Amino acid sequence: MKDIQLPIDQRLEQLREPYISELPESVRNRMDRTYQIIDEMLPGRKRRSRKNRWLRRVLISTAGVASLGIVMIFSGLASPAIAQTLKQIPFMNSVFKLVGDLGLQTAGEKGMVTSVNQRVSHKGVTLTISEMMYDGSRLSLVLSREDANAAKESFFQLWNKQRMLSKRANNIDFYMGDKQINTGMGLQPGGEHAPQSIIVTALDSADLELPDSFEMKMVVYLADVDENYEFLFPIKKDTERTIILKTSETKSHDSINMTIDRVEITPITTRLLVGVHGASGEEDYCKMLDAIPDNYKVDGFLNLEFDIEDEQGNEQNAIAGNGSGEGKGMVFSTSYEPFKVKPSFIIIKPFVRKGPDKNYIPQLEFKLPVR
Repeated sequence: MKDIQLPIDQRLEQLREPYISELPESVRNRMDRTYQIIDEMLPGRKRRSRKNRWLRRVLISTAGVASLGIVMIFSGLASPAIAQTLKQIPFMNSVFKLVGDLGLQTAGEKGMVTSVNQRVSHKGVTLTISEMMYDGSRLSLVLSREDANAAKESFFQLWNKQRMLSKRANNIDFYMGDKQINTGMGLQPGGEHAPQSIIVTALDSADLELPDSFEMKMVVYLADVDENYEFLFPIKKDTERTIILKTSETKSHDSINMTIDRVEITPITTRLLVGVHGASGEEDYCKMLDAIPDNYKVDGFLNLEFDIEDEQGNEQNAIAGNGSGEGKGMVFSTSYEPFKVKPSFIIIKPFVRKGPDKNYIPQLEFKLPVR
């Protein structure tokens, strides 16, 4: 246990012997060079030259074969102690752990991250799905791009630029069998340690119902490649660790008739589904919307948002939200980071945003026990 308290460079020095002496010469040479590079990158080391600064950036962002080969050698041949030490070096960590929200950061510890490792290449551009998480409330996966002629910008920057300027816009479609899933999609950059990766989040749309397990096809369209990238992998909902809350209560205020359709609490996500309906017997969406005062709307659309608090007043951070209106009313879906401790009850607080201010609507608040 005392070794764990030593600086990383001392731990690496102790751990590489005697293991490295038992490896083939070519492998030892590559590992020696890697240890040298790591030593140069450690906190407190004096940066010797502009070349070293450039090398550090390349090592953090690279998805090249040589670097992957070194990581594979470590994973397959290193002792558990070496593996644990390497996990503390940022560029060898999961993208979820590096830049994900609280739920994604802890998903690996909960055993809810699946290794996908699928690669598809067209015309010198390779897309890879490395890891995935699906808790039944949202799907998140890491999508990375490898391109020999890549520009200086990150994958996230390139994606957004091409989506705005190109006729063949960057996009992703999801399918269950041959049927396209009607879901929205959110993107998050991989950050400085994974600039050629993005986190894609989907399957959290309002009014979306999916089976507990199915095979999903994901089709990615890139503006600068005229062929589609297709990935196929199984999706399975982790229902054993999901708490579902429901209530038949309806609350009304200013012609807003609100119900809590469902609250899903998982170790990774808290998801809220809210319904807004017209007056009793009213089944026309447009008439329902017309009856609601304009101070609840933006551009004619009902602009409700929702905070969730536990019994201690701890507010959960919202990570995604969407709404749709059709038929008899509207349905809103909002996803939040997970509760750190299972609450005794939750309070759902609707509000309308006016600039930076939240105008809460206490008449529409709900308090639900968590069993």
